[in-house]
Amino acid sequence: MKKYLIYVLTLVILLFPKIAYAAGDMSVSTSSLTIEVGSSKTFNISATNTIGDASISSGNTTVASVSTGYWGTGMVEENTTKSGSVTVNGRNIGTTNIHIVFDGATFDGETIGYSRDITVTVIAKPTPTPTPNNNNNNNNSNNNNNNNNKETKSSDKKLKSLTVEGYNLVRVDDNNYTLSVRNEISSINVQAAANDLKAKVEGTGVYELVVGENPIKITVTAEDGSKNEINIVITREEEEKKEVKPVTPEKKETPKKNNKKKINITLKDYLLFGSILLNILLIVAIILINIKYRALKEASKNMVVDSRDLPFGYLNENGK
Repeated sequence: MKKYLIYVLTLVILLFPKIAYAAGDMSVSTSSLTIEVGSSKTFNISATNTIGDASISSGNTTVASVSTGYWGTGMVEENTTKSGSVTVNGRNIGTTNIHIVFDGATFDGETIGYSRDITVTVIAKPTPTPTPNNNNNNNNSNNNNNNNNKETKSSDKKLKSLTVEGYNLVRVDDNNYTLSVRNEISSINVQAAANDLKAKVEGTGVYELVVGENPIKITVTAEDGSKNEINIVITREEEEKKEVKPVTPEKKETPKKNNKKKINITLKDYLLFGSILLNILLIVAIILINIKYRALKEASKNMVVDSRDLPFGYLNENGK
């Protein structure tokens, strides 16, 4: 009995094999688009044997935008392809990317993740060429002949040279230059020459400088009247301040007070003092002489002796 059941099951498996589904796929019709400003183009998204959704976005909406940010397959049958279109609008000149991200699954349960970028280049819209009027062919021919006879005026408004005497300008771009000078520089001389001899240059010459920024404008007028302005900013540095070192006062010893009054002696005072001193010396000398005289006189009185007491011959020898 058991063998019989085994044989039956084997036959069932062989007669009814497992169902296999076709592989799923997702695709985009293009990898790049070129659009004129104000125009639009479309691309297609296709999903085969796949159910899912796609998100669509622009990397820079100021350059290009998309008509929708979402696309979905909806319910599809096996072995079928579902397609949809997305419109891209050109807005401004430039380049950006359209990002497409798909998230879905196949009928056999396999997950599909799909990502693709489409490069979008937006270009300027060409100027339409006017259609000639057949009725005015003769007039146009005459006008063309007259125009050919007239000299076309130049629109060249570029500078051939731009200099500041004694200095090198720093170029920021074609129309902007800078220069920095020391504080002692009070004036500069700007010279410029046009590329076209028929163009006029205004704004050259000597300029007085103030401390700080000094804007100077050079204008080039082409023969046809079109103008080009070049800006120069001359910066005069501020006056350099000298650093003043603080002076440390030296400690001075306080002189001792002298209570004696200073006496100013003149030559007249010296002469007067000398005469007084001389008189004093004379008086002292007179007094000393007087004292000596008195002493001698007193001594002479005490020395009176009798001649008889003198030795013999004393008087003769002394003349007495």
